[in-house]
Amino acid sequence: MLTLLRVEGMMCGHCTSSVETALRAVPEVREVSVDLESKLARVDGSASAEALIEAVQSVGHASELVPGTVLRVEGMSNDRPRPNAQVQRARTRTLFFFSQV
Repeated sequence: MLTLLRVEGMMCGHCTSSVETALRAVPEVREVSVDLESKLARVDGSASAEALIEAVQSVGHASELVPGTVLRVEGMSNDRPRPNAQVQRARTRTLFFFSQV
């Protein structure tokens, strides 16, 4: 799950470092990236937005969830069932037929 937080009050590299450290300490966080210029923290993991906001607040910065940025992607693999050979041949014939028109 990817979460994007707006972090207020960051003024220097030390601020971004303390925010990154606080976010990395939250259980279930896999990766953290904090950008000073945009004032955004990008967090990858399954930690709740509330836990992430509390972690940022614990180091003295206000934080809020950027609306619409919690992304959960599940089931991304190549293990999906393959169509059987008969269905695949029918698709190929259809595509060939329409390519001739």
